[in-house]
Amino acid sequence: MDGLTYKHPVYADVSCPLLSADHVTTAVGTGLVHTAPAHGHDDFKVALKYNLDRVSDWMQVFYRTMLYGSS
Repeated sequence: MDGLTYKHPVYADVSCPLLSADHVTTAVGTGLVHTAPAHGHDDFKVALKYNLDRVSDWMQVFYRTMLYGSS
């Protein structure tokens, strides 16, 4: 399903991508989750992988340092 899009539930003229992530499974639930790059390292890694917007540059430096040991 990676690369498919769906219509935003509120804004009918907006299409949103379906993105795969290693931390999401169908073991419990649907296997679909929202992504909030500024609120968790798994979501932040998805944002990096797909070049999604992040909240701020300082958070990017913080998470890169936390995940990879350097900015």
